[in-house]
Amino acid sequence: MLDIVDPPPTSLPDRRTAELFIKAYFVFANFHLPLLHQPSFDQKLDLVYGSMNNPHEDGQDTDIAIFFVNMVFTLGLLILQKREPSKFPTLLGDRYYRTAVNALQKSQIPEGIEGIQALVLMAQYAYLHPVNFGGWNMIGLALRRAVELDLHKESTDEDMDTLALDLRRRAFWVAYSLDRNIAITLGRPTFLSDGAITARLTTLYSTLARLTMNVFQRLV
Repeated sequence: MLDIVDPPPTSLPDRRTAELFIKAYFVFANFHLPLLHQPSFDQKLDLVYGSMNNPHEDGQDTDIAIFFVNMVFTLGLLILQKREPSKFPTLLGDRYYRTAVNALQKSQIPEGIEGIQALVLMAQYAYLHPVNFGGWNMIGLALRRAVELDLHKESTDEDMDTLALDLRRRAFWVAYSLDRNIAITLGRPTFLSDGAITARLTTLYSTLARLTMNVFQRLV
């Protein structure tokens, strides 16, 4: 299921290039489909770059962080590639994707919200990639996992903290939205009936897309 592209994995970009990809993702993709919480992502980013200087810092948490970081690189690059095709080759995005998939194969898809986020990111890659057609199946897997966790229902846990509740809602509604988009594009049925949904819309716990478009364009 995960073995979709052939290009070999690639090494991490320098931090300035990494920030460019990250800003592209959070400004253009995560703004409309707010899947990831940026402070939580930043912790994964620090873990991944920190592991470069500490080869003994390895394990499932690092592998999962490598997956998320490289998926954000992939999606950010594909977004930039549509603006400047000659400057941002699609093949490099495929290589970041391969690096992400290799890390996920080592750790396996995580349980809970992170597992749904991982599947949604791969569905987004398939949706944006001009030669990849796995998005419909991937988002179906994400929604089925979401239903197994009852994310389509509003939580009744009064002890759940605000961030956990918001990430729960984000994961469901982004998967739901992408499912609708892909189904309409491909002329296929959706995976979940609206009548089964009681989850509230996300409260957008963090301020999304903190960088304005003008700031981003100056960086490019």
